[in-house]
Amino acid sequence: MKMTRAALLPLLLILWACSGGGPAPSPCKPPVEGIVWEGTPDPAVSRQMEALVAADGADRSTPTITLAALQANDENRRTETMSYLQTGKIALPEDLFRAAVIFSRGTCPDHQELAVRAARRAWERGVAEAWNLYQQTGIRWMEAQGEKPRVVEGRLRAWPDLESLNRRLWAKGDGTCAVPLKLPASLEPRRAELESALLAAQRRVRESAQDLGWEQPSAEGLLDRVAVFETKTDLDRVVNQLRETASTDPVDPLLAGLLEVRALVVLAPESAAALHPAFAGDSGWEGLLAMALARPFLRRIAGSEEAMGPPWFHEGLAAHLARIPMKSREDFKRQDLQAILDGRAPLDPQACGVLYRSTGGPATDPTSILPRRGPVTVNLDELK
Repeated sequence: MKMTRAALLPLLLILWACSGGGPAPSPCKPPVEGIVWEGTPDPAVSRQMEALVAADGADRSTPTITLAALQANDENRRTETMSYLQTGKIALPEDLFRAAVIFSRGTCPDHQELAVRAARRAWERGVAEAWNLYQQTGIRWMEAQGEKPRVVEGRLRAWPDLESLNRRLWAKGDGTCAVPLKLPASLEPRRAELESALLAAQRRVRESAQDLGWEQPSAEGLLDRVAVFETKTDLDRVVNQLRETASTDPVDPLLAGLLEVRALVVLAPESAAALHPAFAGDSGWEGLLAMALARPFLRRIAGSEEAMGPPWFHEGLAAHLARIPMKSREDFKRQDLQAILDGRAPLDPQACGVLYRSTGGPATDPTSILPRRGPVTVNLDELK
């Protein structure tokens, strides 16, 4: 029986799918296995890693090198670096960055993912240039995983973004996300504790949004990274950089955490507690993180801060989402807030009760939108 073209096409598609849908991916040479992240630094390995990265750069600046020779040299460098990773000898932040450089030249998605993870650990421990490598290698890894460009506001986004990377690598099953957390060296022994506080802060905002009947925010949609600073001076300098203002511009003296341009910058727990007792203890620092997360979530819901009404209402609502306990005991119910948002109840201190008192409220005209460059600070004297 002679098969028609129409009848043959489904059979060809089945055969193509069974064969893997295209050419087989390049094998991982070497395979990625047995990585020991928590090891002991080895000075001799550090010197050798520095030499390997120098050789990598020299190869790529030599116009006469053949592709075959470059690929062979890359494989040898990866094989040597893998032996150090498997024996726990790459532990210094600089060596983690060098390992990320070597594996960013890899031949398979596993190599790219290893480079992403090594670059993340290097950035978290103080290697600033590792962030660009983290982004670039993350994009290549997502493309190898089949991530497609997205259309945003009618325009094609040429590359996958870090939100996609967070969702693929760091998202937890409960809607939280273990985004990169940069710590000063003094806090590195407490990394697990502070990472746990960051996840708990995300859960606070998600649970509050659920209580209000709102869509629960996913952390990967709000931020890409968190950086912790030991001093208020360092935090203020970075805040001005994020806001693209002069470094001498004054920053709110009680500002201890801010999320701008998908980066959350925050004071270390002890420094935040010294700024005000409300930030003391595990719960205080967790609440500080939660409120920083709540602000952009509210902006996303309303379209802008101004659309959420006056600053005292916006900030009070952020504190409410962050589940920061108030001295006032009024029960601010979901239906009360919905009535205000729907315009069925007045937006004034009497109607808003605890939200108004949590921020102190404006001195006059509480329904006006007060112009400001940054977030209004919560009146910390009203916090427990």
